[in-house]
Amino acid sequence: MVGEVDDTGRDEGEARRQRALRTYDLLDEHHPSRAEIRGLVALAATASGVPMAVINLLTEDEQHQVEAVGFTGGVSPRSESMCALVVDEPEPVVLADARTDARFADNVWVTGPTAVRFYASFQLTTPGNVAIGTLCLFDDSPRELLDQHRVLLTLLADHVTDVLELELQSRRWRASARRLEEANARLVDFTATVSHDLRGPLATVRMALEMLEEQQEALFPASTGEAFGTRDLLGRARRSAERMTATISHLLAEPRLTGGEELRATSWRPVAAEAVEDLGHELDALEVRVDPTDALVCCRPVGLRLVLQNLLANAARYAGPTDPRIELRWQQAGGHGEVLVVDHGPGVAPADRHRIFAPRERGGPGVHTGAGATVAHDGGRGLGLATSHRLVTEMGGRLELRETPGGGATFAVCLPDP
Repeated sequence: MVGEVDDTGRDEGEARRQRALRTYDLLDEHHPSRAEIRGLVALAATASGVPMAVINLLTEDEQHQVEAVGFTGGVSPRSESMCALVVDEPEPVVLADARTDARFADNVWVTGPTAVRFYASFQLTTPGNVAIGTLCLFDDSPRELLDQHRVLLTLLADHVTDVLELELQSRRWRASARRLEEANARLVDFTATVSHDLRGPLATVRMALEMLEEQQEALFPASTGEAFGTRDLLGRARRSAERMTATISHLLAEPRLTGGEELRATSWRPVAAEAVEDLGHELDALEVRVDPTDALVCCRPVGLRLVLQNLLANAARYAGPTDPRIELRWQQAGGHGEVLVVDHGPGVAPADRHRIFAPRERGGPGVHTGAGATVAHDGGRGLGLATSHRLVTEMGGRLELRETPGGGATFAVCLPDP
């Protein structure tokens, strides 16, 4: 191949070849693919009936015969290599007698002890269209190569580079896995710090709220009916702090891959009531109705509460300006139960439905989004619905988007029966 020569005197094609060779690293005798490459070379020789076959790789100065059949391979100067002269040819080179080709008539492999006569060179071309070497077959007697053998040898040469590419990708995946393991280890350390930093203040808040509740009870016993509003606010604050502690424990367990909270039979209605209570003022301007029908579902209670919080906040954000009604319903459907979060807002645009549960997908004005419970519409990160979908899936259920009759969106949390 003729290329533009750079300042170092090496054309770009040769530079690409050397980069590819270093990437595949097949010159290492302990390369994981060497045994498979050896088998392909043996198959090439046996199938074609040619006694000697070899994989030649070309560095800047040398020819490396990395796997050979019918003779002992070695390393020789690239200047003496026959394959170096044809490695960049667009098609395989097959010669019944190399002495008749001007390129090889004076070559040491032809005139010397090896006495090459029949010569066939099939380029090893990478997916990036770089020829790193050849699958070479030769004999000390002239011979012809049948067409079917030429086709087979072309396929085997292609398979050599396929093997190298698969090993390379496997190596990269292993490196990525190691990086992920290291990142996960750092995340575990980080969550341990977060656990300490968040649990301590929350414990203090809970203790203070409990003390205030005790003082309130001493000053205004519940039997007198006095100061009910203050007592109720203190109770709600304490319960929210307790649930926040449980939520932190649930979330911090995930990076450790311990499975966190166990699946268990749980009444869905108290969990829904907790989700409504935790959202507090976000739902003040809305009419939230909770189905009085209770039933057991198989779930992680904290996980279900987080899902319902996300779905309720999402409904409040988009349904509120249109129709303030939001309903939490229960229904039995075949072998599972469904908790429905129903709104009567604008619903989800048809163009958005296929991606509504994808991470970082945010709907436009007037449509539902995965923004999450605590992020404003114009600053959402598109994680709420994606996170909810993952949490429900991990509980053995599924999260579905349906249309509300008369307009709006219904999110169905389908959970296994206990």
